[in-house]
Amino acid sequence: MDLIQTPSKQFIDGDRRTPGTPVPAWWLNQLQGELYSILNAAGIEPNKADHAQVLSAIKTLAANASQVASIEALRKYSGDGYVNVNAYHPNTTVGGGVFVADKADKSTADNGCTVIVSTDGTRWKRVFSGMLNLHDFGYVASKDNALATLNAAEAAALGIVVDCLGLSIDTGNTYPQKNKYTNGKFVIDGKTVDVQYQPIRSGIGRFISGTGAAANLRSNEWTGAGLIVIGEGAMEQMEKCVSSIAIGDRAQGFSKVSRDNIAIGADSLINVQAKTEWYDQSKKAGTRNIGIGGNAGRAITSGFSNVAIGRNAGQGLGTGSLNIALGSFAIGGVAPIGFSGDIENFWPSKTSGTVAIGESVLMTYQGEGAQTAIGGSAARNAKMAEKLTAVGESALESLEKTRAPNGGDVLWSGTETGTYTQSGNNITLTLNNLRNATVGCWVGIRLTSGDAATTQGDVIPAEVVSVTETTLNVKSSKELTTSGSAEIKFVYSAVSTNGTKNTDLVAIGTRAMKGAETASYSTAIGAEAMIKGKNQLKSVAIGGSAMREGDHESSVAVGFWASPYGNSKYCVFIGDSAGYRNVRGDIIRDKITNSIAIGFNSRLNGDNEIQIGGAGQTLYAPTTVNIRSDGRDKTDIKPMQNGLEFVMKLKPVTGYYDRRDSYTDELFKDLPADEREAKIREWWANPEKDGSHKEERLRHWFIAQDVAALESEYGQLPMVNLKNDTYTLEYESFIPVMVKAIQELSAQVEDLKSELKELKK
Repeated sequence: MDLIQTPSKQFIDGDRRTPGTPVPAWWLNQLQGELYSILNAAGIEPNKADHAQVLSAIKTLAANASQVASIEALRKYSGDGYVNVNAYHPNTTVGGGVFVADKADKSTADNGCTVIVSTDGTRWKRVFSGMLNLHDFGYVASKDNALATLNAAEAAALGIVVDCLGLSIDTGNTYPQKNKYTNGKFVIDGKTVDVQYQPIRSGIGRFISGTGAAANLRSNEWTGAGLIVIGEGAMEQMEKCVSSIAIGDRAQGFSKVSRDNIAIGADSLINVQAKTEWYDQSKKAGTRNIGIGGNAGRAITSGFSNVAIGRNAGQGLGTGSLNIALGSFAIGGVAPIGFSGDIENFWPSKTSGTVAIGESVLMTYQGEGAQTAIGGSAARNAKMAEKLTAVGESALESLEKTRAPNGGDVLWSGTETGTYTQSGNNITLTLNNLRNATVGCWVGIRLTSGDAATTQGDVIPAEVVSVTETTLNVKSSKELTTSGSAEIKFVYSAVSTNGTKNTDLVAIGTRAMKGAETASYSTAIGAEAMIKGKNQLKSVAIGGSAMREGDHESSVAVGFWASPYGNSKYCVFIGDSAGYRNVRGDIIRDKITNSIAIGFNSRLNGDNEIQIGGAGQTLYAPTTVNIRSDGRDKTDIKPMQNGLEFVMKLKPVTGYYDRRDSYTDELFKDLPADEREAKIREWWANPEKDGSHKEERLRHWFIAQDVAALESEYGQLPMVNLKNDTYTLEYESFIPVMVKAIQELSAQVEDLKSELKELKK
């Protein structure tokens, strides 16, 4: 091994720009151990105040020790005390050492390295500390005996560090593991693997461990200072680096330049590429990123100041900056194992300033604008939406769920089987039905046999580059010559053509607007507000379960359970359970248009209604209520015919309200919903009331059915309405009739006055 890791194999001094020669910790430990072994062999206890102990020990050992030429000579040697063995084999220079006789040991077997048994039965034990190497077990390059000496080390089973001297040793089908092997490779069943123990390389501002870790960083350059690199292949391709950390296999593994990047976890920040290692504020690209967790920030290249924590967190980020992704798969992207056999990130997001906190939050997002999503699965399926604020578990989860992962349209999905051939990077798929795939489309491919067979059965997106009647061609990132069976699973357009823009959305509350697949200019605040509706446009729902189900356009619902089941357009619902039921008590499930319900449990019968308050309430107005009556807004105007005659047939009555709808909520509660609604309709037509909901205030009215009975004589009357088996009267419509009647009475009075005047003459 190169103990001095410089081109000249000499130690060099450092300065402020160039560090001195890094000294590996393992080497210092070995040196310390060797020195201690000398003292121990001479029976000298270490004393830090005495700087001549090693010299004294050497003199003592030299005076007392005998010398033999080889290990084999030691086996024939008879004596005690110390013996200096010049080399393992005669006429060589390596593998020797100091051995001491242990006369009390009568049983330990000869292992060819640390214990040698002489012909007279003496156990000679090697004086060593910490590490041995294959030379100590008899390796000589000219003898080509690497495997034999490795087997000897395995047989000894010392459990110590054994230096394999940088050799590649074919061990058949066995992985040696009875010692800590370092500095070498094993060939097992034809496959080359690293030995399991990697000593730490340290130096000024450096701490490096792992096969291939920081393999391309030159130790005599300033770049590379201030590093912690641990893991196989961590920073393996790095050429220039300052103040960065990579812990985990292949962490920052494909990076060539890095500054102030922290990657902890296998493949974390694997692709980050800083524009410069220098502290230049105008060149922040690829710097100041934090990725913690397997694959965290995997696709980040030139983006800066991103934070991704959690397995696969920020895996879908690319060139964007100032993003926060906390939680497994937060901004995880579309990243199957591709044709290369490695994870490939398709359609990485360019977003900047986005905050995604929670598992799978904004998982497939690839837009550019800044978004905020907090809570497990919040905005999970959003691809290209803009101006999103989603706070709460599953808030806006289904938005753009039906959109293709690349942001385009799903043209087809299913399974179409066929075959493929690959030549170089070109894959040709032959299918009975191309499913309208054209050049520029994306197809999802699964190769089920042959050397190019996809790993784990992953479906790999690929862009179609050419098409014939029965074939389509795509590109592979790996060159092969092979063929086999294939499937396509989907066809996506390159961009969406449906014109739907999902933007300006606020969803706050657990599962708020969860079911919306398309939405714009809408707000849902409250647990499960707009939870199931698929399409929300220019609408507002505030309150738990407000607008719970259904699609809404240009409508407002404020209050718990406000308009929970119906669809609406141009409506307003204000109050707990406003718009929940109609007057009869049926749950409103149909579409309501241009209606207003204000007040607790305020009920609507249908379109174009205004319902203010509920049963038992009295409507007061602090000033005059004006009803629009501009002649310019009217047509087909004719003199009224109904007057005194009609009025004389009206039946004014007095009484008390005992409303049916006050009873319905407490009837037939034990029945299933559909049976209950049928029973209530039956009861509604012929109610049996016990007077428990009779109001105290005496009222003056007309009975609507009495007025309706006049329709047989006068035709349909505008003041009577019937919806859901409930009669209503428009009392303001009686005013013109009453005025007409007064006018007719006045005319009669005038006639009587004239007659009376004539009679008096």
